[in-house]
Amino acid sequence: MGFGKTAEDNVRIIRELSKLSVIGRPILIGPSRKSFIGKLFGLKVEERLEATLASLSTAYRNGATIFRVHDAAAAKRYLSMIDLLLGPPP
Repeated sequence: MGFGKTAEDNVRIIRELSKLSVIGRPILIGPSRKSFIGKLFGLKVEERLEATLASLSTAYRNGATIFRVHDAAAAKRYLSMIDLLLGPPP
């Protein structure tokens, strides 16, 4: 995430993350409070939790298994609820 990519590039990475599963390795992602969220929605750093959680759940459903986050407890509860509602990712 970030490092010379546009906000739209970061959205595309999350949407198409499942394409990386062919490498057969764990996928780490860290969208927590990133500037792309701020740019997309005009949010300050402290206002980015909900968008971070949405990014995490989409990345999780698309194959990410390791997450770098600021709000670890909230992220864990959120992803656990996603599993309860939808079942574990394919």
